[in-house]
Amino acid sequence: MMPCLEAAREEAVRCAIDLLVDLQPGTDYLSGWLVRVRDENGEVLNAIDVQEAEAARQTRQ
Repeated sequence: MMPCLEAAREEAVRCAIDLLVDLQPGTDYLSGWLVRVRDENGEVLNAIDVQEAEAARQTRQ
């Protein structure tokens, strides 16, 4: 459980960036979502996709 939605989203972005490192361009399907943030009822609150994760990775380098 995260203290707020923004903290959960930041953690999801960090995890998505970590996943990008493990994906192999040309081999793995690099499209769609990588990480979803859900509430305690299972409702999707946010989804981090490949493009957002890549943009965040480039910004943080």
